[in-house]
Amino acid sequence: MAELTEIFDDIGLIQYLDSFLDHGFDTWETVLGITEPDLGVLGVKLGHRRRLQRKIAEARQISHGRQPLVSPKRSASVLDDMLMDKGKGVTALRSDDEERSSSKQLSGKRKYARHPKLDHNAPATPRSAYVIFANKMRVDPEVRSLSFTEIAKLVGKNWQSLTTSEKEPYEQQALDSKEKYAIAVAAYRQTESYKAHSEYLQGFNAKLQESSREEPNKTSPSHSSLSEQCDGRSPCARCLAYGTAICEHGVPFHASKAAMKSRIEQLETHLKHSDYVLHSLSGKTHAVAVVLKQLNEGDSIEQIYRNLQEKQALDSERMPHRQEGWERSSRLSGTSSEPANKRVQSNNMQVPLDRYSTVRWTTVTTDFALVTKLHLLYFSWDHPFCSVLSKYHFIKDRDAGRQRYCSPLLVNIMAALGCRFSDSVKVNTNFDRGEKFYLEAERIWGAEQSDTSISTIQATALMSLWEASQGQDSKAYYYSRQAMSMAVEGGLHNRSANQKLLGISDEVRSATFWGIFVLDQIWSLYSGHIPHLSYRGTFTIPPLVVDGQDLMDWAPYYDDETQGSERATQTSNVRSVFRGICELSHIIYQSLHIMHPRQGSLASQEVMEVYGKYLNWYESMLGVLKSGVNSTPTAIFAHLLYHFGLLILFGPLIGVSLSDPSIIPNDICSQAADAINSHIWSYRELYSLRRIHAFIPYISLSASVVHLAVARTQGSMTSDNFAKVTQGISYLEDMGPSNAFAGRAADALRRMASRSITGESATLTCSFQHEHGILTHQLRTGEPSTFSLYLSHIVATAAGGKQF
Repeated sequence: MAELTEIFDDIGLIQYLDSFLDHGFDTWETVLGITEPDLGVLGVKLGHRRRLQRKIAEARQISHGRQPLVSPKRSASVLDDMLMDKGKGVTALRSDDEERSSSKQLSGKRKYARHPKLDHNAPATPRSAYVIFANKMRVDPEVRSLSFTEIAKLVGKNWQSLTTSEKEPYEQQALDSKEKYAIAVAAYRQTESYKAHSEYLQGFNAKLQESSREEPNKTSPSHSSLSEQCDGRSPCARCLAYGTAICEHGVPFHASKAAMKSRIEQLETHLKHSDYVLHSLSGKTHAVAVVLKQLNEGDSIEQIYRNLQEKQALDSERMPHRQEGWERSSRLSGTSSEPANKRVQSNNMQVPLDRYSTVRWTTVTTDFALVTKLHLLYFSWDHPFCSVLSKYHFIKDRDAGRQRYCSPLLVNIMAALGCRFSDSVKVNTNFDRGEKFYLEAERIWGAEQSDTSISTIQATALMSLWEASQGQDSKAYYYSRQAMSMAVEGGLHNRSANQKLLGISDEVRSATFWGIFVLDQIWSLYSGHIPHLSYRGTFTIPPLVVDGQDLMDWAPYYDDETQGSERATQTSNVRSVFRGICELSHIIYQSLHIMHPRQGSLASQEVMEVYGKYLNWYESMLGVLKSGVNSTPTAIFAHLLYHFGLLILFGPLIGVSLSDPSIIPNDICSQAADAINSHIWSYRELYSLRRIHAFIPYISLSASVVHLAVARTQGSMTSDNFAKVTQGISYLEDMGPSNAFAGRAADALRRMASRSITGESATLTCSFQHEHGILTHQLRTGEPSTFSLYLSHIVATAAGGKQF
């Protein structure tokens, strides 16, 4: 692209660079094949077209007089000379129409090809990464004050200076836009407007082809305008005019076009086979050694390709249609036997749709457009909280049919999680709200026990989230521990080991480890267990990369064809919030080890040290998490996780006096619980509680239990405490449609609150054993705290359906 920018700058057409890049002319080689209809679509002025034509002519070593972008026209004087040599008058040969045509040619004006009208009802074409970057730069008032040419030069220069990691946020945003565009197009193709425009295009192309067949007879420089046809052997009028005894001329146009089409198809096939063989060498299977051996033995690319296809046919049960992904990749790369001008005139919505009609990552459904929509729901509502994978790398490999950062296991579990946020009747009925996708993922996970690839580690963590949303916290805790074990065994916490042994992207490694680490700390915090990693663990909190991704826009995604309002679109601050959650999880990790001493009981000083770390973290994050400025679901979750940490730290100490009289556990817990309810209320007002992360019901439940525990220490349930508990029950009921645990927890909390009012809760004892929730924080008090006891019983009831 640097070459293209330099050329456009040299000929003074830099103002058109964005438009060319937007329409796929991103290299000088592609510009060399541009046509007049393309220039019309791109909006290039007539005078400016001449500059570009001269540059193309120079590149092709063709004189500008031959007009390389259009069919050359025969000079009237040459025709006259030839006809006079034959002893015929000009007027005897020309009709009125031909005379008018010649006059137009002599006037110096070209006859431009028509192009079809745009479909204004179709979804807007998504912007490229370069255009997104350019628009971001234009927001700066200093840049806005420059001329268009100066802005274009500045944008091009700055884009070239960006590193790959710095460009990635813009490429990811462009990729997201393309995903949503493809889904919108799929829906639009079912409308009457699309059918009407398709019929119009068919009629337009038919007329265009008919006129193009007639055009050579009128304007072609060949012999069709003469009375005598040239067969390449006998001298014709043209040959006699130039004094040649033997005709030496090119093959007729229609013949060369057919040969060219055949040759292009051969080259495309060879390119596809070469790409397939090349990508097979980048894998980690035994096929690499086989391919290398065949190359050393001198086997052709076609033979190696056929061998790989035969091998793949045997493995098709696991990945049925991977080859189709390569065919689709070839189509998307722009290699096609169809002429460039025909591609411009064809329906521009066809290419994105092909992406979803070939690749088969799941056996649950053949509708991959639906699966992609479910993935978008997951990325919008679940992914930001525990980012166990790189969205950019996953989508790129999924759409390319590669299994480096994508796998059938990962595709199915993400689709299952996405179903929880769907309002589609089809999803709710045909896929049991994601249960079918999850069962397929569970089957694959059980069948691949020896697989410890990065995608399997990520999928294992996501299976924990699914089980948590179903209230199966024992299984959720198990999958979380399995994911952490595999991550450590795979060296994901060690950057140098990752580069040497795994060969995966550092961003993928960091996202996977820290996403799983956050997940493990939340489960450890909630269950009262020691974290999976030892207190002597060595790992570094990811640095805050200032690469522009914080400034990317975020808007909620829905699958009911409604779009997020302008008010909901806001700056994501994704990097800053992610790093803040990692720091908070590290504090939780340290505090849990302190709260579980090997000997003796927990000292007040240790509690105060942990409390100080929480306060310092929250103060450092106020700028990022400022209410009203950053209200994304991820930012709200960061608030909730902070207050949840305080609840678990001081909840077991409700009713206990600390050495510092200014620190009262009852007050801290009540304030934290009120803050949790306040943030959940904000979440409900902004996005509704229909779409929430799997852990939010657990946090909401803990806040309500605090009010019950405080009421018990006070000896009675006050109206204020009762109102807060009732509010918590209401929140859990609203979360029920997308979280099975929330609905059952609301029922269990209601019964517990009823017993607290009547005084029956005093009959609860610690003899009730289960594997869910907190029993005690090892305070050495001889019995669990009221908070731990209440929470344990409610969670056990919600998870197992037990009555108490």
